[in-house]
Amino acid sequence: MGMFDYIKYQDRVYQTKDTEDQGLSFYEIRGDELWKEESTFERNDSSSFPILKKVSSEFKFQTDMDGAIMFYDDTDCFTALFSGGKLLNIVQHGTTESSRD
Repeated sequence: MGMFDYIKYQDRVYQTKDTEDQGLSFYEIRGDELWKEESTFERNDSSSFPILKKVSSEFKFQTDMDGAIMFYDDTDCFTALFSGGKLLNIVQHGTTESSRD
């Protein structure tokens, strides 16, 4: 199974296994650009289980993204093609309902 990342597109959040992190990172398609949330964490060892707390985050434009990202949820599936972080094309593959027919 493995981990996945999240990607936000048109005000909805999807899952993807096509990004490099695969550690629950968060991406956004903003207009024709791909952005990634970069976070800083602080470790708290005061309890018997160390806890990481997010102390800051900012989104950075992904200039090094070249290739396709497939992302999906329970009903929709898309593939987006990027070059230098710029969206070249996006295709919707259909919905879960249409794939059941």
